This record gives sequence, C-alpha cells and structure tokens, in this order.
Amino acid sequence: MIHFKNTDTASFVVARQQLHQAIQIPAAVARSFLPYRQDDSHASLDWLSRPKALASQWIGHSSRYRLALRFEDFTLLWLDGNLQIMGAYALHDRTFSDCLAWTAYWLEVIGFSPADFQWKLPYALPDYATDQGKRFSYDPEGAFDELAHYFSLVDALLRANINNRKDASPVRCWPHHFDLSTLITLQPHQDPEKIRSVSAGLSPGDAFYPEPYAFITPWPYPEASEELLPDLGEGSFWHRHEWVGVVLPAKAIAKKESQAAQRARLQTFFDRGLSEMITLVS
Repeated sequence: MIHFKNTDTASFVVARQQLHQAIQIPAAVARSFLPYRQDDSHASLDWLSRPKALASQWIGHSSRYRLALRFEDFTLLWLDGNLQIMGAYALHDRTFSDCLAWTAYWLEVIGFSPADFQWKLPYALPDYATDQGKRFSYDPEGAFDELAHYFSLVDALLRANINNRKDASPVRCWPHHFDLSTLITLQPHQDPEKIRSVSAGLSPGDAFYPEPYAFITPWPYPEASEELLPDLGEGSFWHRHEWVGVVLPAKAIAKKESQAAQRARLQTFFDRGLSEMITLVS
C-alpha cells in the first residue's frame, strides 16, 4: 500500500518540471506515427501500474510498441506488445537532445523512419531549463517516487469509480498540462458551451499550486456562492481563479497518519465529490 510523505514543495517543483518536459517525448512519438485527432488524444498517455510509468499510445500494426517514462528512476523505456522492456535510457545527466537522439535510434530499430519523428508541440510549455540545454537530474529522488505514488493511486481510484460508466472517458494523462483525469459527459452538445460534464483527476502541481492536488471540476461552472456549493470535507476547498472546481492538496492527504486513512481520504473525495458534482450540473 502507498504511504504519502510530507515532501517539501520545492522538491515537488523540481521533479515535476523535469517530468513534464520529459513526457513530451512519448507524446511526440504518438503524434508522429498515429492518425491526427483534434483533441490531441492520440498523444495522451496511460499510467502503467507496473512499471509505474506514463506510456504513449500504441504505435505499429503487426508489431506494437510504446514509449514510456518511468518515474521512480527517471528512465525512458521502449516496450513491446507484451509490455516487456526492449530498451532503457536513464535521463539523469542527459540533455533533452540526447533523449531525442536515443528515441530516434530506437524508432529505426523497430522499423520506423526517424525522419518522420516530428518534434513540434501544438501548445506552449513553460520555459524549462532542460529545454535550453541544461541536463536532467534525478534529484531529489524522493519527489519522483512520491509523484509516482500519487499517479498510481489516483489512476486506480478513478478507474474503479468510472468502471461501469459509459459516459466517462478513459483515465489519461494529457501532456500539455500534465494532468491525469477522466471526463464524464452528462449532456453532450455540438456547442461546447452547452455541454454538461464533470472532470476529475490529479495535477502534479502547476502555476496555481506547486504541490500535487486532486481536483473535481463541474461544467458549466456554478455561479452560486461557495457556502451553497458542496463541501467535500477536511482539507478541500473551492478554487475560483481562471477555472472553478474543488481541490484537495497533497498536504491535506499526507497529514493523515496511516496508509489506509490517506487512501480513504482520496477515495471519499472522488466518490462523494463526483456524485455531488454530477447532481450539481445535471
């Protein structure tokens, strides 16, 4: 069972920024060799509980492959159709250009043209030092491990929650914002402004909060005053700057002393929160 620690915020930021930059490589592989989708879902990533990695969508036909980033030792992995590791590349002390070159080499090994590997993002990322030639660093190790724990537990809880829902999207990590989430579409509509939906997931941290946090966001955003909105319990609060939703930060989870209590707090947040948000927007 996973036990979360009170990892300091600065360590989370250092690990998260490097991971965010690095996951763009598996995403770019999928963009290069899979049919284009307007929502960029072909470049989304799946969390693999073993080997605790974010993996690209499958590429190839008669033989299938995917490129993954393992958090716990900060390593790129080429996986075959049975999820067996074919090649591994530790990112510590490597440049981003080194990682792209290794990826291109393996693309040729498995039968793809490196010339078709396109490194062009359809969105802007923050100005990370590793994108300017600075070498990656697997330090602080504990923060990488902790983020792996958060992704593992939230992925499992969300999958269990939406298991029997036909209106829920698969649990995916979106490389643009590095969030792991599912979207429950309650009332589809051709006009995006008229869709009714609820999104739930995990952010490993961002410009709003430097530490990881679980979130649930209803659409359309509720206009009621906060005291009239669902209260999802200890440590959670409503966020209202640029987007609206309920947030449960890592510090509120880690303060629970036992593993069971930490898991129960997150599970209650998603189970109760999704139920109440669905009622709110329906």
